[in-house]
Amino acid sequence: MLEQLGRTSAEGLAPGAAFEVCLSVVAENRQLLETQEGRRTVLVSLIKDAVQHNLRASIASAGWKQYVALSMSVTDDIPQGTRERLCATLDAGSRQMTLHMATFHRAFTELLGYRMKPSYKESWELYALLCSSSIDGLGLRALATSDSLQDAHTWPESHGKGGTAAAVAQLALFDAFMEPNPGYRATAALEAIRVPEH
Repeated sequence: MLEQLGRTSAEGLAPGAAFEVCLSVVAENRQLLETQEGRRTVLVSLIKDAVQHNLRASIASAGWKQYVALSMSVTDDIPQGTRERLCATLDAGSRQMTLHMATFHRAFTELLGYRMKPSYKESWELYALLCSSSIDGLGLRALATSDSLQDAHTWPESHGKGGTAAAVAQLALFDAFMEPNPGYRATAALEAIRVPEH
């Protein structure tokens, strides 16, 4: 029973609607992609919208809550064989999620004219793991203290109103890992994923 729950919970970790949220933000601001300053503005807007959407979706997801509960249960007094199978199932789901999110992050990073810094040697799975972990951690906190996560915090640069704690964390991770791509061409990037005209 625990293994079946673990399998179901792991399957519920898929990225979901975040991709569509990001595409919508890019489509609405496609004219800004021609300049580095404009792309930075779109990036910040993207992080504000998509990250908050992702956090709220996680908190509301029965699959995510079940995954968290089952992850904690591996320390309970259950048979060793059951524990090992449960851990293997949860690990497989988590790894699959990380692979999905690595692809997702890479696509939108390149779409917005950025690339991973050479020092990280294309470590997209590491980046995805860190981004997901910050959402998971803040999501757990939000289950008991949700008001603190809705507060606006100061951005390291002026781009409208501040973002939530989740958005601040994601922007910090992005800036640590990414840099502008000098060879970026907006038209080619948009055509590559067929972003619709708005």
